[in-house]
Amino acid sequence: MREFAATGRPVGALCHGPQVLISAGLAEGRQMTSWREVAPEVTGAGATYVDEPLVEDGQFLTARKPGDMPVQMHRLLQVLDERRDHEKDNA
Repeated sequence: MREFAATGRPVGALCHGPQVLISAGLAEGRQMTSWREVAPEVTGAGATYVDEPLVEDGQFLTARKPGDMPVQMHRLLQVLDERRDHEKDNA
């Protein structure tokens, strides 16, 4: 996960997914959301827990629960489109 994150590509984490970011040492200093019961792990890892459907902090897009997935996926697709457009402009 750390190697992928180092590429700067967008990373989406939903529900308990932020636990993977925590395990990889990628949460400290970030704002993120997760399933409510994971919030203590988020804050324990040095991140700020935000109880919102979508929290975007740099390349990381986190969502709380499956019901938040439409909002997260909409934003993730926007980010991917922006990256594609940027790469075209710089080609």
